[in-house]
Amino acid sequence: FATVTPSDIRRNLAVSCTAGYPFLRPNFMYKTILPLISYILFACTPHGRENLLADGGFEESAKMWDIGKSELTSEAHAGEFACALYVETPRYIPVWSDICIQKIIVMPGKEYRLSAFARMSLPPLTNGVYIGVRRPDGSVLKDRLFLLSGRDWTRMALDFDSGEEQELTVFCGVWTDRNSTYFVDDFSLNTVSYTHLTLPTIRL
Repeated sequence: FATVTPSDIRRNLAVSCTAGYPFLRPNFMYKTILPLISYILFACTPHGRENLLADGGFEESAKMWDIGKSELTSEAHAGEFACALYVETPRYIPVWSDICIQKIIVMPGKEYRLSAFARMSLPPLTNGVYIGVRRPDGSVLKDRLFLLSGRDWTRMALDFDSGEEQELTVFCGVWTDRNSTYFVDDFSLNTVSYTHLTLPTIRL
């Protein structure tokens, strides 16, 4: 039997790429495919770096937040402080609890991305946290539930369109029927702008 070496495999692969599969050629991959992927990722990334939320990390005594029954804690995702809420409920009777809220000014018809980090004292995936935005009349414009992986911090992110609104309320809260402590930290709100893509000409 003939012995096949790694060099033989690489040489045959190179011949196959050149002959029948030009899109696998190294020059094509490096000069066309990878730049195109990078361009698309850049176009779909939030470009507004300024955090539109005040004190998103709760480092200034939460003066800009309404934290209700929540408290500041040193068990932070980053920095020195986070916001924590201990929820105590009658067994099997779900209740809603806001962890923290903040009013914001937005531009009508703009895309925004809200993100934050959360964890809880219960075992993984037994409950979750909502983040979202409410209209001035209290109705929910958009929200999303994130199941948490227990004591590990989970990143949450929500994209929304402000529609006709000029003022909204960012909120974070829980529906739960179990006693637990919820920790949230590092909130961020940025505008999202999508760059118009002009795709390069692909030459095989």
